[in-house]
Amino acid sequence: MDFVHEESETTPSGNVVVQYQLTPSGKSFIAFACEKGGLPSKIRESIEKIHKEYGILSLIELINRVYEEFPERAERSVLVSP
Repeated sequence: MDFVHEESETTPSGNVVVQYQLTPSGKSFIAFACEKGGLPSKIRESIEKIHKEYGILSLIELINRVYEEFPERAERSVLVSP
């Protein structure tokens, strides 16, 4: 089964951006595992917290948030807006 979809694209500056997204099968598997107790509660709670906090952000919003919270991660990075 294919649980995660991977999509790559090259930016105008030549960098490769890879995006991962759960497929419908992946979402079903996670839901099933949560319902049947297949995931430890701490892992399930972590997934829910991360999804709630970051799941609605676009890639650019997520990168900006990481750079704001962890400026040392941006030291050698260049973010080019489209």
